[in-house]
Amino acid sequence: MTSDGAAAAPKVVVEVDVFSGAPNPQWTLDANSEARLETLVSHLAPAPGGTAPSAPGLGFRGFVVRGLDMGSVSGSPGAHSTLHVLGDDVVATAGDRQTVFTDPGHEVYTMLRDLALDHVPHDVGSHIPAGGL
Repeated sequence: MTSDGAAAAPKVVVEVDVFSGAPNPQWTLDANSEARLETLVSHLAPAPGGTAPSAPGLGFRGFVVRGLDMGSVSGSPGAHSTLHVLGDDVVATAGDRQTVFTDPGHEVYTMLRDLALDHVPHDVGSHIPAGGL
């Protein structure tokens, strides 16, 4: 709740999935970045076949986005999905439902990578490949 009694706006948190035994770096999107991400995600199309790619075991494993409203995204598994952004694959998970979206221009990934380079330590950012996984 805010000081005037209204419900606080949900926060969109982005995590760089890179560490195995330590907390991953994360940051909260500002309103402009959140709106831009929502626009990019709203243009994603479900991937043909819809099979989620296997993530690498060690090192950088993509971005995890929590708190983004997916309610208006066609094919979304739910309004409160967690996104795993891997490059041209964006996997949305809500409970036991999952949808794989395709982002052939890597627009979502590129936006998150650009933001990450401003929000995470250089030694972490240097392990985030420019073109996705």
